[in-house]
Amino acid sequence: MTTLILKLIIIINLIITVAVAQPTILRCCHGSVMAEDRIYIGGGYTGKENENIYTNDFFSFDLSVPFSTTNMQYEVHAKVPIMSVAHTLVYAKSAKGGMIYLFGGYRKEPIGDPIYGYSPEKQAWSSVTPKVNGGIMMPIESSTKIVGISDGNLGTIYIFDNGTMYIYDVLNNFWNPGKIAPHKLNYYAAVMLNTSEIAYIGGSDGTINLPMDQILLYNTKVSLWYTKNAKANGIIPSPRQGHTASIAPDGRIFVYGGFDGDDDALTSSGSTPTFAVLEYDGDEFVWFSPQLFNPSSVMRIYHTSHVVGNYLIVAFVFAAFGFFVIMSSAFFLARYYRRRNVIPTAGQNY
Repeated sequence: MTTLILKLIIIINLIITVAVAQPTILRCCHGSVMAEDRIYIGGGYTGKENENIYTNDFFSFDLSVPFSTTNMQYEVHAKVPIMSVAHTLVYAKSAKGGMIYLFGGYRKEPIGDPIYGYSPEKQAWSSVTPKVNGGIMMPIESSTKIVGISDGNLGTIYIFDNGTMYIYDVLNNFWNPGKIAPHKLNYYAAVMLNTSEIAYIGGSDGTINLPMDQILLYNTKVSLWYTKNAKANGIIPSPRQGHTASIAPDGRIFVYGGFDGDDDALTSSGSTPTFAVLEYDGDEFVWFSPQLFNPSSVMRIYHTSHVVGNYLIVAFVFAAFGFFVIMSSAFFLARYYRRRNVIPTAGQNY
């Protein structure tokens, strides 16, 4: 009997808790990246409704020490050289060491240089001037909110902007051309899979939000685009934009937030479910929709998120009842129980 029970019970692999903190001022459309046991956050919009105040502050949370879920301490660093929103921060390594790179965004005058890098070792920003291969170079300002992805070796950065893939070879300081995607995509979420493919999830083609059962993939090994269908263990999440995707060490992708409707989020509602999990075995995508333990009716968009151990840390959120209205404080938590292949036993709640 004991052996049978052990075979029936699936051990919960990952529990995601929620942390709440009050770091600096509230914002949206900022950049955020994990680097050397820290989460770095910089830039973005702040202010009241219709103010849209650009920021250039830059701060981090130390993940190598125990932290309180009610008061996460932050450290302030040198300000970002430009004021920008909807940009991306990406961590990568060159022969000179690790660097946090800033690309794109909508910038306040003066818009500055194409790339800036922050050295955690030197604790300073500097301008980066890359060489160009094939005549392809990313413009200083991006045409939409972008997500930069680094490869497994942290030597190459991929930035997808409105249908064009820009590839930055960090080791050789080169812009390299990438293939044009089959369609444009704005306000998407993206993660690097362990198959060397980048998954682009959701977003808008400029007219409609794309269905979540179609995952756009870019194969970094052979520079090819293709789409794979996703089925559901439950329901397919509603189409959305302004959401985030974070990948756990075991390959599961955690999708959080987003909204339906037009790009200005003026006549929109929050996407359902707020929290969804996408699994990929190298051949098939499957959606799961576990329930949040502390659900919120507030629409949460244009935030950033990272998986850190047993935590899904969602940094800053705002609700779109008007244009860029900031609604909440820095970190929001959700607890996730894995449901796939689980046979419930007495007393279990999923």
